Amino acid sequence: EKEYGSVKSRKEFKKAPTKDYRLSVLDTLRGVIVNYANLLLTYPESFLQKDPELKLTPYRLLIDGLLKDSSKNRYISRSFLAQLIEVQPSEDALKSMMNQFFYAYYEVACKLTLNEPHRETILLILSFLFDRKQFQTKISSIFVDHPLFLNDSITNGKELEKYTILGQLFKMHATEKAVIRDSFGDIKISSINRDDMRSRKQYLRKSHENVQQRLKEICRHLAGPADIRPKLEKWFAAVVQLNDGRTKMIDRGTSSSEGFLSNFMVVSMMLAAPIVNKHDYSMVIPSFPMQTTDMDCLKEVAKIGTTIPNARDYYVGKPVPEFRFKTKIFFFALRSVIMGYAKSMEHYMEIMQRLEETMHGENSRDPAVLREAEIFLHHRWAYESVLYDESIVFLLFSLLEYLAKYLLFQAGYKNSINLAKEVPMDFASLPEEFIELIPRILIFLGRAKPDLLRNQKVDTFLELMIVFLNNSHYINNPYVRAKFPEAFAIFVPTERNHSNRQLLNNALSQKHLMFGIMKLYVDIEHTDSSNAFFQKFSPRFYMAQTIRGVWSVSAFRQQFKELSLTITSSADRIFLKFFNTVITDAIYLLDESLKILISIHEFEKKDDRNMFNSPRERDEAEQSLNTQQLKSSLLLANETLLMMELLSKDVPEPFKNGVMIDRVAAMMNYFLATLAGKKCQTLKVKTPEQYHFDPKKLLVTLISIYFNLSHSNPDAFYTSVFADKRSYDEVLFSKSVPDILTRIASKDSRVSSFPDRWRQFAHHIQTITSLEEDDFDDDDIPSDFEDPITYELMMDPVKLPDGSIVDRRTIETHLLNSNQNPFTKQLMTMDDVVPQPDLKQQINEWLVDMR
Repeated sequence: EKEYGSVKSRKEFKKAPTKDYRLSVLDTLRGVIVNYANLLLTYPESFLQKDPELKLTPYRLLIDGLLKDSSKNRYISRSFLAQLIEVQPSEDALKSMMNQFFYAYYEVACKLTLNEPHRETILLILSFLFDRKQFQTKISSIFVDHPLFLNDSITNGKELEKYTILGQLFKMHATEKAVIRDSFGDIKISSINRDDMRSRKQYLRKSHENVQQRLKEICRHLAGPADIRPKLEKWFAAVVQLNDGRTKMIDRGTSSSEGFLSNFMVVSMMLAAPIVNKHDYSMVIPSFPMQTTDMDCLKEVAKIGTTIPNARDYYVGKPVPEFRFKTKIFFFALRSVIMGYAKSMEHYMEIMQRLEETMHGENSRDPAVLREAEIFLHHRWAYESVLYDESIVFLLFSLLEYLAKYLLFQAGYKNSINLAKEVPMDFASLPEEFIELIPRILIFLGRAKPDLLRNQKVDTFLELMIVFLNNSHYINNPYVRAKFPEAFAIFVPTERNHSNRQLLNNALSQKHLMFGIMKLYVDIEHTDSSNAFFQKFSPRFYMAQTIRGVWSVSAFRQQFKELSLTITSSADRIFLKFFNTVITDAIYLLDESLKILISIHEFEKKDDRNMFNSPRERDEAEQSLNTQQLKSSLLLANETLLMMELLSKDVPEPFKNGVMIDRVAAMMNYFLATLAGKKCQTLKVKTPEQYHFDPKKLLVTLISIYFNLSHSNPDAFYTSVFADKRSYDEVLFSKSVPDILTRIASKDSRVSSFPDRWRQFAHHIQTITSLEEDDFDDDDIPSDFEDPITYELMMDPVKLPDGSIVDRRTIETHLLNSNQNPFTKQLMTMDDVVPQPDLKQQINEWLVDMR
């Protein structure tokens, strides 16, 4: 009134001469209301007693008003909240007000889900409060000191999510049960609309994206001020440390939820994006996992190239550098992918397996079973909305590409495939799970969603895997390297998909892939694992598949040919060892498979004749058949034989080696006798395709290998085939096999020439070997001419370092599987053997006398 004069009515107010006058009155009124609201917050008991219907505290009323739409009653704007903060008379008053505000905020956050309509608004409130332009760091400082930000009483990830404000905000996710029910609960298996389902998944992805952007803004505000950032880093470290159980084989239910860790991962990757996009690999300090004081879990995980004690000892006494945010957020992001995306992949595959079992089980039409299948289906779609989100995959691949280049940088890789012999300890001490993460993600997406993978650049990942395959001493665990060929198999053409050619087109792979695969094939034969014998077969399947997949490109065949020329080199003889291992695998896998097939044949015959005394006896007999082992063994056996078919045709050099050609001939004869001999009827089963058993295809592959070897090294191969007394049978070769091939050729024109070619092959064996039959028994061999290991006549005697004399082939065969003297267990190579020409001449003279 002093400034504008008396305003006696609303009408006069509206007629006020200036806009400034009206705004000034409104500002005054706003000030009165703000001060009144502050009194309500400060002395709530004085007001609430007068209105007993109010069931919410003043702070809950404030937050509820902030969440309302501006068109609704009791809406409160964020600018009103700002004025409430500004009228606080002191820092203590402001802290008291905001502490109570955050308690009320937490109550609201506890009820949030991804489907909550106010999910973004409540996140915007924090972003508004932490905006330095508005309040500098006053509110942020109060928030990070609040008991609901982080406190020492929290002991695991589940509690961290439940009892912190950020925990409640990060939990909003598609995998929440309520969200799955609301999003997909009305969809029945009998009435699935694909377009509708895709639309719902897309809605969830958009909801995720909005929430994750807001969460990133909140964390970015807190990461800005130098005095607040360490407390945010401590919260991030607590998430990683307290959820360490999530990375174990068995999670004991103390970890944060799937949704929390998924959002934490995405936000971590968003915060790390400015770092990974700079391509500066020196800015991230590699010692952080071993020298950080906030996350002991990273110190106790397996290391890439050394042991945990060695890594710990290496850093003892070393000065601890100042770890900046860029280093910390990079490692937080990597661990978050392991806890988040990688673990979600596992859960998704479990859901898919359960869905498959439920849909195709005995009671699949039962309403209760159908309902269970629907629940699995709804969970599947929820997970797919996250795992196949293109924006998440883009962030993930950006991080992994930086990781791949970072690992190569720390290993000292520049342009040469050969790294230093001494492994840098900073590299060796990094967690093994980091390098393993790359093939894990590639394999999952390559199988589950190959379209997503085709849009990604993968050359850096291929480069990483090829470099470390060729420098195996940089990675302690051969089963980490064994994941690489499984990833390679994603990027080669297959019968179903001819467009996968990334590996074929990669320049580094065209030069160095084959050596790395051969070395790994041999390395995983000898490990300390108790399950090593069986664990080796799965990665070898993918190695064989990769070799077959790239074989059409001449550069890869040339690699093999060049390596095969080093077969006589005793320095490493990696090619000969590889080839020997391939043969050993083929023998074992086919032998085991054929034995199980015979068991299945006997079971089916007995079952058809109702020869079981009870259903229980039948079930027990069926369960003992090892059908799963048969499937996997035959799958790998088929792949191994197909690889041998290619090698015997295009790279014949290893087959010319005396040791190898004898082994191959014996193997081929044995399996030919089994598939085409008198016992072949015992392999007949009702559904051979169920076990990947195609006897005709298998036989044709064997015959092709016979033909290839007879062409590349005829005399030696004919002799080796004939000399195999265990399985060679003249009737089998001259009559049974041609008859079977004639029947196959009548239905398959591709093998029309096989019967005649085989008859010629069998005739050559009889002709060339008729002159070489020995006229003596093993008992006639003088003891000085007898090999002490095989008890056979030595043809090329050599002396070992301990003075023992054995045949050259015997010690060559032994050293393919061991690097020790068979008599003394001392290390030795073929360079250590000494020829015995005089003894060899005596043996030859004795042979002439005996013939």
